[in-house]
Amino acid sequence: MRLDLQALPRSHGTGRQRAGHRGAPPRGPARGGAGSGCDETALILHDVEGTPKSDVAQILGVDVQAVKSRVHRARLFVRRRLSEHFGAGEAA
Repeated sequence: MRLDLQALPRSHGTGRQRAGHRGAPPRGPARGGAGSGCDETALILHDVEGTPKSDVAQILGVDVQAVKSRVHRARLFVRRRLSEHFGAGEAA
């Protein structure tokens, strides 16, 4: 099953703002941080669907570096949630 790429949300902005920069919004699920829809979309398109980063960048309307950051944040978010769910550090 393929994603309908036209139905995916598009980002507004350049993707070049960094946390801590003056004027940069705080990160969080409602602000484009880890666990946000844009991070999830980037992760699904790149890691699940196999879409190249350059194509993901075009779809989301951001640069390739922003895609790399979003995929990284989404992977960390998923890793953290799976660790919480499965009890990280417990013997298998």
